[in-house]
Amino acid sequence: MNSWLHQAVRPVYEALRAKLTRAVTIDQLRATRTAEHKEATVKNVGQHNVAFAPEAQEQLVVLYRYFATLASPEIAKRYANSIVAYCESLRDFAHRGTRRGEAYTAFSQFDRAA
Repeated sequence: MNSWLHQAVRPVYEALRAKLTRAVTIDQLRATRTAEHKEATVKNVGQHNVAFAPEAQEQLVVLYRYFATLASPEIAKRYANSIVAYCESLRDFAHRGTRRGEAYTAFSQFDRAA
């Protein structure tokens, strides 16, 4: 992992530091996400609603900052957008996945390592 950081991440980080005009401010990211969310909400009337809690929005900002610093603002934006897109896809497929019954809930409280 250490060699990966030095070989792959460090050059990108140094390039970003050398040309900070590539960076996107948090306010710009929030404005973009808000506009995209409003546009998507208008287009998808009649489907399930997907809303992001303030804590989730803050966590997205933290993730964006982390990846913008480690890699690049563009990579950070793609990563944050992929998380949002996956969450918003629940609008169309809200009931996907495996349904867990009462037995699963009852057994999930036990330590599985025992």
